[in-house]
Amino acid sequence: METSSGPLRITISLGGVAIANWPDDNANRLLQMIDAALYRAKEEGRNRAVMAGAAEHEEAHHPTLEFSSTGPAKK
Repeated sequence: METSSGPLRITISLGGVAIANWPDDNANRLLQMIDAALYRAKEEGRNRAVMAGAAEHEEAHHPTLEFSSTGPAKK
C-alpha cells in the first residue's frame, strides 16, 4: 500500500477451525483450537492462514487447560 511516507507493508496471520469435524465441541474448546492455530501461524511466519488440526484439537481437550481472556491458562 502506498502512503505519503512511502510504501506500507501489511501482513496478517489467521487461525481457523472447521466445526463440522468436531460437532461435540463447545465454544470454549473451539476458541482454544482457533487460538492455537493462530499462534502456530505466527510461529510459521508472516502472511499465514492455519486451520486447526488434530494437534490443536488434542490441546483443546487437555484436562488441565482452561481458556480465559488472556489465552490458555493452566489450572
